[in-house]
Amino acid sequence: MTSQYRHRRTSTPATPFPTLEPGEIAVNTANRQISVGDAATPTLGTPKPLLAIRFFDIAAIYAIGDIVTNADKIWRAIAANGPGSFNAANWELAASQVTIAADPPSNAVAGSMWWDSDNGMLYVRYNDGDSSQWVQATAMPVVDTSAFVAKAGDTMTGELILSYATSPTISLRKQVAGTNPQIRGYNASNLPRWTVNFCDAAAEAGSNQGSNFQIGRFDDAGGFIDGPLYIARSTGSVSVLTDPTIPLGVATKQYVDARALDVAAYSGMQHNGSFEVSQENGTAAVSVVNALSKYVLDGWIGQVSGPGTLSFFKNVSYVPLGYPASLVMNVTVANAAPAAGNYAALTHAIEGYRMSRLLFGTASARSITLAFWVNASRTGLLSGALLNGAANRTCTFSYTVNAANVWEYKTVTIPGDITGTWAKDHTAGVFLSFAMMAGSTVCITPGVWTAGLFWGAPGTVNCCATTSDNFAISGLVVLPGTQAPTAAQSPLLMRPYGQELVTCQRYYQRFTYPDAFLTMSGYSTAPGAQIQFSFTNLTEMRSPPSAIVQAPLWSAQNVTSITALLPTPRTFGMYATATAAGPFGINNSANPGCGLVLDARL
Repeated sequence: MTSQYRHRRTSTPATPFPTLEPGEIAVNTANRQISVGDAATPTLGTPKPLLAIRFFDIAAIYAIGDIVTNADKIWRAIAANGPGSFNAANWELAASQVTIAADPPSNAVAGSMWWDSDNGMLYVRYNDGDSSQWVQATAMPVVDTSAFVAKAGDTMTGELILSYATSPTISLRKQVAGTNPQIRGYNASNLPRWTVNFCDAAAEAGSNQGSNFQIGRFDDAGGFIDGPLYIARSTGSVSVLTDPTIPLGVATKQYVDARALDVAAYSGMQHNGSFEVSQENGTAAVSVVNALSKYVLDGWIGQVSGPGTLSFFKNVSYVPLGYPASLVMNVTVANAAPAAGNYAALTHAIEGYRMSRLLFGTASARSITLAFWVNASRTGLLSGALLNGAANRTCTFSYTVNAANVWEYKTVTIPGDITGTWAKDHTAGVFLSFAMMAGSTVCITPGVWTAGLFWGAPGTVNCCATTSDNFAISGLVVLPGTQAPTAAQSPLLMRPYGQELVTCQRYYQRFTYPDAFLTMSGYSTAPGAQIQFSFTNLTEMRSPPSAIVQAPLWSAQNVTSITALLPTPRTFGMYATATAAGPFGINNSANPGCGLVLDARL
């Protein structure tokens, strides 16, 4: 018997094989499958697939259980899929395999093996009927655990050395907010002594707040005492707990500031910058008129050029916070339209000895910084000037009053003058002037040293325009260099009154009743005889002073013609003429203000 075989084909993956003649072959190219017609009588012509494993094809349709080969692996469909790209989610590996990798393979079937290339361990995929997992296939070697440090915590008996080519690092990671990653040092009795806290318990709240650095110390019993050193993560500022008590101790800012303020107070070249010493006038007002210069307080001269009258006086209630006094100017007669050469100024003379350290007149001249409080009835630009003793070198300066009748703190730095003649002895070294009014020809650009005499800067507001105008100043310091105290620090720079009084008495001394009692007595052999006495000055004066006898209201017995005699920086004398033979006497207790004045002001 002979058979004739035929061949059918299709490229439609969804078309099933038809009933075939026995031995007839049919091909589905899309599904990559071949079937043959069954020759058995019960199933005659039934198409029977010939390929158990096919190549995966994106054009094919697969049923659950179909097996394909793809990417060198054999897969079994676990979900009907296709046509389309291979999706591992629809397949599982159909046979056990061996994988060498750092991570376990996915879709592995039971019996697969995986060799972990990181630790050299071999694992087998095992299904216990409920689930599948990787099970270690090789026995763990017997390890002496005492030679290793346990991850859960342990004690080392040897030195720990980190040797790594790129930045060896120890990382302490806090797991719970409020805890403190730290390293502690213990003594031989296992009691804590010091701790380095890398992230304290302060909560992190944004803007780099929280998790600050601290070094802490413990007492003998191991109890925490305090943290002597602290670094804020938000600012990087370092704080120490106490002021130093040993020569090389770390100093806190408050300690340094306090000492710096003490130094600055005595480095100030001004005298009576607190305006509290007023030996001549007390709190009485001093009137200054055109073409007149007059001392209104110790060290301070009121000056007016042009129409107008000003009144200056010491005020102990109209002051910035922390200051004992101020110098106030009121306008008695106004100058609403000053001429080009008119000015009104408050001037402070500084002795050459006090400013010689600035090295003015040399290539090494240093800057000078002013700090002061001002209160004016007018807002806008105000100014002043620094002049040499000969008043032929000037550098003006300016500052701004922002609010009327409010105390405002101002700082001004003036460059040193590398030319000009500057006294470095007991004569006038510098005149510092504050202008309340300045006409156009007595003004010049500020900040530049210029030959000539000027009083202010262009645009200076007229604080003498009406009788309601006023100007007040307090808390002046004149410091070498460019650094000025803050407004909060400034009251702390004032020298004590007793020290300031002694400084002022270098220039002016009063021996007047009731503050000073002067008396002379003796016996004269004949009328007309001269009786002489000498006294010691309160402090050494700048130069031989002028001696002014406050007469005639002295108490006298048999004497007349009271006269000062040969005053020197350290002593002064007086003499009187006897009117009759016999005992005589004289004293200044007859009337307040009676006595002697020594004047060595600049």
